[in-house]
Parts: sequence; C-alpha cells; structure tokens
Amino acid sequence: MARVFISHSSRDGAAARWIADWLLEQGYEAPFLDFDKHVGIPPGADWERTLYREIETCQALLIVQSAHWMDSKWCFAEFIQARSLGKPIFQLLGTDPDDDPASAEPLAPIAAGLQQLDLGQDRETGLAALARQLQELALHDQGGFPWDPKRPPYPGLLCFDQEDAAIYFGRDGEIRELIARLQVLRIHGAQRLLVVLGASGAGKSSLLRAGLLPRLARSGRSWLPLAPFRPQSQPCEQLAHCLALSLGGPADGHQLNQRLRQAHANGNLAATLAKLAANLRSAHGSPEAQILISVDQGEELFTVGDPDQVRCFLAILSAALTCGAGFQVVMTLRSDFLGNLQAAADLSVPLQPMSLPPLPMERIPEIIKGPAKVAGLTVQESFVQAAMHDASSDDALPLLAFALRELFDRFGDERVLSLAYYQALGDDHLSLSPLDNAVRRAAASALTGTKRRVVANVLIHWINKAGGFYAARERDGLWPQSFQSFQILYSTQEI
Repeated sequence: MARVFISHSSRDGAAARWIADWLLEQGYEAPFLDFDKHVGIPPGADWERTLYREIETCQALLIVQSAHWMDSKWCFAEFIQARSLGKPIFQLLGTDPDDDPASAEPLAPIAAGLQQLDLGQDRETGLAALARQLQELALHDQGGFPWDPKRPPYPGLLCFDQEDAAIYFGRDGEIRELIARLQVLRIHGAQRLLVVLGASGAGKSSLLRAGLLPRLARSGRSWLPLAPFRPQSQPCEQLAHCLALSLGGPADGHQLNQRLRQAHANGNLAATLAKLAANLRSAHGSPEAQILISVDQGEELFTVGDPDQVRCFLAILSAALTCGAGFQVVMTLRSDFLGNLQAAADLSVPLQPMSLPPLPMERIPEIIKGPAKVAGLTVQESFVQAAMHDASSDDALPLLAFALRELFDRFGDERVLSLAYYQALGDDHLSLSPLDNAVRRAAASALTGTKRRVVANVLIHWINKAGGFYAARERDGLWPQSFQSFQILYSTQEI
C-alpha cells in the first residue's frame, strides 16, 4: 500500500484525522500527520527536517485543501517540497464531514495540473477514485508487485520468497535470462532440465522464488508455476505435496505420492503424469498453460535425500519432461553438485545449465536503496559507500544481507539508514567491520543456556553453508574475520 503524507493546517485537524482513519481502514500504511502521537513529530524533534524527510519518502501528498491551508506558509512549503521531488499530489476538497457542500465557498486552485478530488459532492466515488490511484502508485514503485509493510524489507540470511517480489532488487538481467531460457524450451518443446548453478550464498533460491515465479504467475494463462519446494530427505513426498496443494482439493500428498511411486514401479508414469497435468490445468482454468515444477536446493538430493526416494524422484522428473503433457522443470543447485546430478542414472533427460555469478559490486546500492524506497526509508549515500567498501569480496553478500537486517531491526523505527547507525554495528576494539561484527554479535547472543556447545556446532555449520565458506576455505585461511572470531570464542569456551 502507498505511503501518504497528509498536508493540512492545524485548524483542520479533524478533517485530516478523518482522512487518516479512512486510509488505515483501507489497509494503507499509517499516514504521516504531524500531530499524530504514533507516527507524527515527537516533542523536541527537528520538525522541519522531519517533515522534509517524510515528504521525501512518501509516495503521494494529500492536501486537505481549505482556506486555512491556503493561509499557511508551512503548508505551502510542504507542497513546494513535494512538487520539487516529483511526488504525485492530490487536492482533496470537501474533507470535513460536518460541512454542507452546498454552502462551501469555492477555493482557488493551488497550481495548474494537480489532481483534484471533491469528496463533498460524492464521497464514495471520490474515495474509490483516490484508492485506485494510490494503489497504482504503490504497485509502480514496487515493480507491480504488492508488498506487506509488516514484512521486513531485508530478510537477512533467509532467501527472498514470493511475497518479497516487490523488494527483490539487483538481479533484473538474470531474471530476464531465466525467463527467456524457459520460453525457448517451451517454444521448441525441448526436453531439458533447466539447472540454475551457483555457489552457496549466491542467491539462487531468491532468484527462483522472488524473481522468476512471481513474474510467471502474472503472465496470464501461458504459465502455471507450482509452489517451489526443497527435496529434503523425502523428495517424492515433497513433490507430491506440492502437486496436491496445486490441485485445489483436499491436499492428500501422501496418497498422491503412493500413486506416483506405484506408477513408477509399473512403468506407467507417462500416463499418470498426463492425467495429473490435465487435472492441474482444469483446477486453474488454464487449458494451455505450461506447468512449471520448481525444485529449490537440489543438492539436498545428494546430501540428505533417501537414495530410493531420490531415484524415484529423478525418474518422475524425467518422465514429466518427456511425456508430452507440458511440464517444465527448473532446479537450483550448488555448482559443486553438478557432477552428482549428471551422473545420476535415473535422470534420463539432458541438462541445460545457467550459471548465476556473484552479485556485481556495482549493484550493491540497488539492493540497499530499492527495498528502502519500497519501505519508505531514507538512505544516506555515505552509508551505501561504506557498505560497498566492506562488501568488497565476491563472497560478502550473505554478510551484507545479515547486516542489513540487523540494521533495520535495530534502527528501522527511525526511518533512516545512516552511516552512524551502520558504524554502530561494528566493533573498533576487535577491529571488526559492521558486516563481520553483526554475525559475531548475533552468534554470541544466541548461544546461551545449557546447550550452548550444541547450538554452536549447528550455527557454525549453518553459517558456513549460508556464506559458502567450506573446509577448503578454512584450510586456506580465507574465512572472514567474523567467522574467525566466532571460532576463537568457541575454542576458548566463551560460548
């Protein structure tokens, strides 16, 4: 939903509050009112700077137009500031619910070309028009995707998910390439498994979940993307559960799993999958859609997957691609497991690899500023430059993601991501940058209680996996300082 600044005279407080309450009822973020005790200007604050900051981060300025507003130089200054920043501005007339529209005196227009809505003549129609235009503004800023402001704009070490499409930045080229490859496979009827390859922490899962799938979902009826799933230890069970949910009826994944495995044993997979594809298209009202199966973290097939289930699972994927029923499969896979997949005897279709390189340094400002804009946060350029300096290595992206979430959790209520706040995450005494120290501090605070060493072992393994820092890097002495500090704490039993 759009972020709104309500410009009003203090004498029109009741009308401004009425507009603010209406916006909240419609599900919009809390609009900015300078007298509001929750989101307004706190006592003692630099109110002029606060006003300009809120105008800078808003997506629209609503003017509660009245004779009092016209007489206020501060209200006019708000208008000038918003206009200079290119913000959409709406003049709202007839906003006082107690006024009689017939007796209201006409007001001179503020400026030519502004959108004017008279809520006094036909309130319901005027409010409906305002709601539509604010919704369009919000979606434009969010790439056309909705975003729930209750979600954090920086997910940390968790991957971006489908609900985060509006705040997923920095991979536009890779998204276009992935969609283009799928389109080519569809057009030519190529029976290939598309594999997105990359190092751990490169962002493969986010590319799949927040980049590809939301865009295919809004492409009309040409694609039917099923929910992504991880193989885990029981890949056939996970696939069956995904298919059962997509059918729209009672989600009996266990029964469907038995049906698929029985079909595999009887050599009847092609017919079973063709019937399943027809049922899926019927359930979604898309008779010609290409059905996309999305397998995330495919390396689990070779690390934790039950061998019998893995063999059956790969056979099902192969049959789906070759049965002529319009299935397509995309899988994310750590690069070091490509050989395992190529050597899998039950995978009878060729692979089409797509490599996902580390995020280029020049895109770091985009992954900081993009989500901040959607969430209505002001970003200091000095902070962005410092973060770029600290994230100068290819494998620092997970650390940056972790630090951004830490920064938002600690200082997000201030609505500003500043250099001072970023530097507060560091530790000069230990010579740790904010990126390194954010992980060290989180580890230290998490490891309490009687099971500290068990948690420590799990956390070390998890951080290694998330950041792509494996045993070879440890032997080569290439671990970041934060991980070295964590190991020192661990070895000295301070945790």
